[in-house]
Amino acid sequence: MDKNIEKIINDIVWWIPFKSKRNHLKNELIKLFNDYDNKICNIKNEKDAIEKIIIQREDELYKVIDKVIDLTNEINDLSKQKKILKDNLRRIEIETHSYCNRQCWFCPNSVIDRHSQNIELDEDLYLKIIDNLKEIDYSYEINFHRFNEPLANKELILKRIKQARTNLPKIRIGILTNSDYLTKEYLDELKIAGVNFVLMSYYFNKEEVFNKDEIVNVKMKKLIDKLGLSISHILDINDENRVDMMLNYDGMSVMYKASDFTKMGNTRGGVVKGVHAVEDRVFRCFFPFSDMYVDYNGNFMPCCNLRSDVESHKNFIIGNIKDSTLFELFTNKKNSDIRKYLVHNSIKHSPCNECYYESEDKLKNIL
Repeated sequence: MDKNIEKIINDIVWWIPFKSKRNHLKNELIKLFNDYDNKICNIKNEKDAIEKIIIQREDELYKVIDKVIDLTNEINDLSKQKKILKDNLRRIEIETHSYCNRQCWFCPNSVIDRHSQNIELDEDLYLKIIDNLKEIDYSYEINFHRFNEPLANKELILKRIKQARTNLPKIRIGILTNSDYLTKEYLDELKIAGVNFVLMSYYFNKEEVFNKDEIVNVKMKKLIDKLGLSISHILDINDENRVDMMLNYDGMSVMYKASDFTKMGNTRGGVVKGVHAVEDRVFRCFFPFSDMYVDYNGNFMPCCNLRSDVESHKNFIIGNIKDSTLFELFTNKKNSDIRKYLVHNSIKHSPCNECYYESEDKLKNIL
């Protein structure tokens, strides 16, 4: 204790004639001053902590501002293009070929021909994408799917997976599939090739009623039994409009899902009717801030719901990997203008106006 404080306390208690009472009061006063001193220290520490947080938040805010400026303005400097791609890209989805064996009612393939022929993404263009990612030591997600069925051509998909895994050893590789071509042996081959997760989907007809118990215990069970797998656990068990389950499989995540597309489908940029839609979307979208989507023809799109073979979506083609690098495509004027348009809470126009997808979780990449 400070000597001056101790002297003040002694001056206060000296007149008390009984030593025990004098010492008792002295101890109480010492305790009172110590408590007060501790509170002052705590207040000072809290003040210092608050000031530190404010400074930290200011630094973070300036970084966010700098990021948004970079992502909403065209960049022409190659080194800066590479840095922006490295700092922001978290997922790239690649369509290795055009073919899909289904024409599901909730998919644009119900009105656009993706089944009468199969056009592969040119291997040189694919390898250019991989090489560009290698230049920035990319370590996040590559998903093989768009509006095709990636497992329809086994030789091709296994080759593309191995090429990605060899050149980008840190990435997380995903396959999204309708499961029609999947067998236990095929699943094993995907794991050996370097896949981290497989997301299988069960699709029901438009006329079917989405009965969750029947779907889980009868319809989804058929594929689970065929693959010789078992259910590990079911997510969102109380959601009556969807089923998301994890299956037991060593060395690779295997998920199986089903959704009531009348309630959870997307219009896919205004192409699909009879699914869930919003009117006059206002809320922001951050998908183009962290994701890239590559069609089988090499065209890049800003969103998973848009595709370059839909006439009304063609104005949203970012560019083609044949003519540009990933660095240029991610930072060009078209992409920057789209982000600038989507970052505001304002009425969105077609093809974004009916979309209900929220992407606030992608803010963490910016923040």
